[in-house]
Amino acid sequence: MPFCITNVLGVAAISLKNQGLWKFCLYSYNLVKSLVFVNSSLNPFLYAFASRNMCRNMCIRKDCRNPGGVVNQTFNCSTIS
Repeated sequence: MPFCITNVLGVAAISLKNQGLWKFCLYSYNLVKSLVFVNSSLNPFLYAFASRNMCRNMCIRKDCRNPGGVVNQTFNCSTIS
């Protein structure tokens, strides 16, 4: 979101020929790029952690079985440590 806002502000600064806003966009662009990089780098780890916890919780609550009593292959409790 900050990346899109910075881009929109940059376009507005160019369109309005506002030097102060343009300088702000240039200075904040590196910070915003850094935030985007950190967010993109952490996302796979956060999703993997959340997925493992979700799977573990589903196995504990439902005992890896659907209402028909057949083992659900999606949540294999034996592979979760």
